Amino acid sequence: MNEIKEFWKKCGVQIHGLPTQHGLVFEYPDGKCSPTLPPIDLNNLFKYAVPKVGAVRLNYSLGTCQARVTMFFDNDEYDRYESEDKDPAQALYKALAKAFGLEE
Repeated sequence: MNEIKEFWKKCGVQIHGLPTQHGLVFEYPDGKCSPTLPPIDLNNLFKYAVPKVGAVRLNYSLGTCQARVTMFFDNDEYDRYESEDKDPAQALYKALAKAFGLEE
């Protein structure tokens, strides 16, 4: 859960409140508030996470999705992060998490 929370924080999700009986409030980058973090799905990944990176490519073949995330820097250099999974959302999430420095 902590890795997912850190992932969404990198995407601009803000956490308000203290973990009490009333719970936390998560404010999404578009201003929407929720008692839960956004689910890891393609809609939320493309809405909140993909704009934080330079380019994304998904290839789906033989039941496996390969995700490639490229981050561009001011000095014309770039880093590329890849992952694969049967679930396209999980493949993209894993590649984005690598790009954000959250997993290897």
